[in-house]
This record gives sequence, structure tokens and C-alpha cells, in this order.
Amino acid sequence: MDSIEILSNPVTMQALAKSDEDIRNGKIKKISDVNDLLAELDYP
Repeated sequence: MDSIEILSNPVTMQALAKSDEDIRNGKIKKISDVNDLLAELDYP
């Protein structure tokens, strides 16, 4: 049911396509633990 909801939402599908494009273009950052994620989010 969730898959149908995601696949039928054009905004979500556009965001997923943009993410795929970013990955293909090497626009990624490696997050290996929670501290990396928090640092990326500028969490104090």
C-alpha cells in the first residue's frame, strides 16, 4: 500500500528522480555514524 502511495505522488517521484541524478553525478556524502549525521545537520 505504501509503495502505491509513493509511486502515485508526483512530488515524491520528482524528489526521488533528483536524488538518483545527484547520486549519478557524485553529489553524495558518506555518513557512517550518528555523529556524522548530526554534524551534517548542524546539530549542536
